[in-house]
Amino acid sequence: MKKYLWLTVLVFFFSCANQENSMKEMATNNYSNENAKREFNTENIFSKNAVLKSNQSIDIQQDSPVSMKTPDFNRKMIKKADYKFEVKDVDETTLRVHELADRFSGFVANMNLSTSTTSMSNRMTVRVMNEQFEPLLNALSKEAVFVYHKRITSQDVTEQFVDLESRLNVKKEVKKRYTEMLRNNAKTLEQVLHAEEKIRVLQEEIESKEGLLRLLSDQVSLSEIQLEITQQVEYQAKLAVHNKTFTEKASDNFFNGWNSILNVALGALNYWHFGLLIGMFWFAKSFVFDLIKRY
Repeated sequence: MKKYLWLTVLVFFFSCANQENSMKEMATNNYSNENAKREFNTENIFSKNAVLKSNQSIDIQQDSPVSMKTPDFNRKMIKKADYKFEVKDVDETTLRVHELADRFSGFVANMNLSTSTTSMSNRMTVRVMNEQFEPLLNALSKEAVFVYHKRITSQDVTEQFVDLESRLNVKKEVKKRYTEMLRNNAKTLEQVLHAEEKIRVLQEEIESKEGLLRLLSDQVSLSEIQLEITQQVEYQAKLAVHNKTFTEKASDNFFNGWNSILNVALGALNYWHFGLLIGMFWFAKSFVFDLIKRY
């Protein structure tokens, strides 16, 4: 009995040991499987992120502009100057102004020369290319003996210029669509008249915008200088009024009277038809009275 009891105990211990080893192996296998799954999931995550990053980089490259530099925008400026100074000789300086205007690709638009008892002045309007505005002013300053005033103004019309251009382009595009519709889609007379009316209105608006754009472009391309040059001269008394003698006055009055008679005679000729009617009436009256006396 004791032998069988010991054998049973030994078998029990061996079975417990084998069971413990198998459980450890199972735990080890599960742990390794879980690690493998985690590694696989991690690789998938990283691979997905890599794909997303690559896609994002492709999208950014497609959406981003080729050059990140902002283009230099040509601003539209209207420049004007009001300049008055004194010179030694107005006539010589006037010729000099014409020479300087020609040198700097400009011209003298108008000129007004005036004199008084103490001074002589010449007012001119000079138009010059926008790029030559400052150089011409600097050249004119060298002719001055004394500067009374020098005013320079600049008006930025870039926004107005761009707005006109964009509106003009939109109207041209709309006109093009109406023209295509008139050629291809207009079937009835009402549709044709409607399209033609729209095209007419758009054409008038386009011409108006083009006129404003040309005017604005001319003001931008050519700057304006209102120039006045003066010269101090010695005092010159005004000429005395000539007093006529009695004979001269009598002669003038005689001729004035004769001219009045001629004017009255010429004026009476304007009413010759009234004289003719009166003569005819008088003749008819005399003829009737003669008949009455005879009978």
